[in-house]
Amino acid sequence: MVYQKGSPDWIETLPLAGLGKTVTAPPSLAAGVTRRERTTPSSAKKKSAAAAVTHSATGMKFGTDVHAAFEGVGWVDEEPPVLPAGEAGKLVAALLESPKLRLLFERSSRPVELFREQPIEAILNDQWLSGVIDRLHLHRDTTGIVKRVEVIDYKTDALEEIGEIQQRYAGQMQSYREVIQRAYPEAAVECIILSTRCRDWVMV
Repeated sequence: MVYQKGSPDWIETLPLAGLGKTVTAPPSLAAGVTRRERTTPSSAKKKSAAAAVTHSATGMKFGTDVHAAFEGVGWVDEEPPVLPAGEAGKLVAALLESPKLRLLFERSSRPVELFREQPIEAILNDQWLSGVIDRLHLHRDTTGIVKRVEVIDYKTDALEEIGEIQQRYAGQMQSYREVIQRAYPEAAVECIILSTRCRDWVMV
């Protein structure tokens, strides 16, 4: 015999929880405000008609390969560079045969510290600047204090005159100078552009 007491639909007699309550939407957040704009040193590149260069995908790829090849160059008077096979590696090898260019890559027993593809971050003119220095030399005195800094930037632009490249990238190099000067206020900062097309370098 099955025993049963009460109504089987008793749950239908219970009031629904929250019935009649007003649902309030969560408050909307205000639109985000950018505190600082982001920029890069290369954004200061001169864009005048005289300096304008048409960049092809092939040319940009070759420029990237050349930069990668230069990463394998340490101090050429201490050890041979490790260069990749291909046109970029051949170009860098040929450039290092130039006595003037080769001097940039010789330590000559000096107390110089080398950094390659050195990232930088700084706040300049209320903007957040991010960049990468191709090659950085820190020259120290006998006490280890940095007294001179060389910022070396490689350019593969198809410009035949080194003066054009100097003008085109003056703004970019000035940004590098300001960042490095903050890091090493007692040091003299020298910015150098090495043009692979001109096979020459120039101070900026």
